[in-house]
Amino acid sequence: MNNELSIAIKAAKAGAKELFAIRHNSDETLKIDTKPDGSKVTNGDLASSDAIHAVLKFELDDPFILDEEHPEDHGKERPDSFWIIDPNDGTKDYINGGDEYNVLVAKVENNRPTLGIVLFPETGIMYYASKNEGIWKQYPNEDPVQASSHSIPDEITGAISQKSVKFKEYKETLESVGIHKFVDEYCSGSHVRALVENTAQVNVSQFGKPKIWDIAPADIILEELGGRTSNLLGENIDYLGEVELTKGQMSSNNKELHKDLIERIDPMKLKFTE
Repeated sequence: MNNELSIAIKAAKAGAKELFAIRHNSDETLKIDTKPDGSKVTNGDLASSDAIHAVLKFELDDPFILDEEHPEDHGKERPDSFWIIDPNDGTKDYINGGDEYNVLVAKVENNRPTLGIVLFPETGIMYYASKNEGIWKQYPNEDPVQASSHSIPDEITGAISQKSVKFKEYKETLESVGIHKFVDEYCSGSHVRALVENTAQVNVSQFGKPKIWDIAPADIILEELGGRTSNLLGENIDYLGEVELTKGQMSSNNKELHKDLIERIDPMKLKFTE
């Protein structure tokens, strides 16, 4: 394991520890606020953010960190090498007492993710990958196990959230390319888990959600698995542009499947605005 990946895992674990503590420590009170965009944020999100920043800034030389919870940095020009984090992917799940919320950490170099981590604080399950070093999954108190690539099954399953306000549109997009079987996965990290574990083979979103911090870990994890992440036109995600994915997103755990699905999409039927 390379040094930067070790640091990133340390940072993700620090954030996860804060989220778990605020959820389960009787001396802590979960505090919920509303952001300007109407989404929720908790003191757990902010504590996780602070913990991740603390580790990265202690271990690295003046890192640029693009963080969902630091909107003042979202419009800044990004350097060739920078970090992307989502301190709590699945805030609603966190508030509602679920176990799907997770911590996302990634590094981008020359507009491509080079490492990524998905860590579930409630279960301790973690998926991580680094460029040309494969993708690994680790369960609590067990050694990491390298994940294997997946062949294309006879019936493709899509991972989408039934709780999403855009569930109908996402489902219709997958149905338009011949997918009619679905599993309900709420968070971006849960989508990654489903594709790595092969309970689903593809995830799609068509609008200005998710953001690049939701996608960067999946991008490198699935690439190392033998899959691909792109916008719905088949182009690489632009991590130096807008934080919203204005041309949608598709992630697949097999790159040949991904190519086939992208080719089936009718660009004239896509909706790229909310």
